[in-house]
Amino acid sequence: MFHFCTLLFLVQSHLSLPKLETRESCLIRSIFLKHLNEFYSENNNSERIPNFVKKEVDDFLKCGVLAYGFIRLFCKNCQSTQTLAFSCKRRGFCPSCLARRMNDSAIFLDERVFPEKPVRQWVLSFPFFIRYLMAYDPKIVTAILRIHNQVIARWYKKKSSFNQKDIKVGAVSVVQRFGGALNVNPHFHSLFVDGYYYKDGAKLKFQKSRQPSQKEMEDLLKLVVKRTIRLLTKKAYIEADFAHEGILLNPMSDLHSQSVVYRIAVGKRAGEKVQLYGYELEEPKRNSSGGVSLMGFNIHAGVFIKGSDREKLQGLCRYILRGPISRQRLIKVSDDKVAIRFKKMWTSGATHVVYSNIEFIEKLVALIPPARANLVRYHGFFAPNSKWRKEIVRDQTPKKDKKVSNPNRLSWAELMKRTFGIDPERCKKCGSKLKAIAIIKYGPLVQEILSSLGITSYPVKLRPLLKRGPPSSHYEDSSEYSQIPQDW
Repeated sequence: MFHFCTLLFLVQSHLSLPKLETRESCLIRSIFLKHLNEFYSENNNSERIPNFVKKEVDDFLKCGVLAYGFIRLFCKNCQSTQTLAFSCKRRGFCPSCLARRMNDSAIFLDERVFPEKPVRQWVLSFPFFIRYLMAYDPKIVTAILRIHNQVIARWYKKKSSFNQKDIKVGAVSVVQRFGGALNVNPHFHSLFVDGYYYKDGAKLKFQKSRQPSQKEMEDLLKLVVKRTIRLLTKKAYIEADFAHEGILLNPMSDLHSQSVVYRIAVGKRAGEKVQLYGYELEEPKRNSSGGVSLMGFNIHAGVFIKGSDREKLQGLCRYILRGPISRQRLIKVSDDKVAIRFKKMWTSGATHVVYSNIEFIEKLVALIPPARANLVRYHGFFAPNSKWRKEIVRDQTPKKDKKVSNPNRLSWAELMKRTFGIDPERCKKCGSKLKAIAIIKYGPLVQEILSSLGITSYPVKLRPLLKRGPPSSHYEDSSEYSQIPQDW
């Protein structure tokens, strides 16, 4: 059976030409502006939303808006003046800033980190309950990631006849927090150099490993599951029978727990499943890519890249570093609903997920990572304190660019050029080099300059929140209102 809504989505997403949006008119931002207060009202006037989440949303609403400040650029050739708005540079869900961050990190890993050796991707995903724990507790993420990398590193080391202390394995891991339907799905993508380094006298040598067999994958997953359950039991997150007892307080527990299991947490459809549209297949497709599953855990190591294929490596890095949502796959169905087109059809036949505006905000807010929790980790000889790092990484020569605070990274202007094909340092009229003559921050001076240039831009104006009523019996425990721990 084929749904009529699916036909409408496919026509909109495949036959119509994409329209370029300004930052102030993008669909995601307009939804937040119109419905953010309503979302906060559904959550006790934002009392249950942590401050770091509200800060992320506020910065996103100001991202790219000239009314909150800009850099004024001047062209000596044609005497024209141009403006460049500030970006939020957040890592939650801003499509523009995450696209630049993705390209920055991918270029850095390709050109500055990974040597010209083969690379294998190891992916580890988890059952629903562990996803919920990982959604708000970065310590659990770190502990499970350590188990994941130690198990795989020891598998590489066992292939050698040398003493394990004399050989080194390296990897870069990315913690992804989202699934294709904007559901909370923390999982790991680890790029291991597919082999190990050892020292032959004073010379450093590399030995490539073979692809793991199905039996080895099963043994590795069993060990990861065993050690993970033992860790969570020891920390009192779960009991020995895998029942979830002793859960730490989570101010966003409703949003995280419902997002993990593809359900809605707030609004008229609270507790109901998300709406999927597409084909209805009689028989689900089987995954033949070599992944292994056990008790809700899944491990996969089928993606392999040769050391000389740098373009493919950079593409893989962009894939694991991508943001949760792409504006090209976001479709406005009506004034009340939006749809997200999946990159690939699901095994169930679903091609889209449909959310109301409030549900859409709910899902994006739940994906914001905890404050000061790193999403990219370096292991083994890639670790900053490794003695072998300088001999292995591809390039240690810092870039001589005094304008960049971090000489190992590209400038923000260069990222815009590589990501969007826009060079903010070139004049739009004559193509000459632009010179920054002033940095204008938010204040009365901003509107005066914009008015003199004939540019209209206004700061975000949200309706004031309603006064919070008395708490219901469901929220009598004052600990429910506590914010995230101070050591996050």
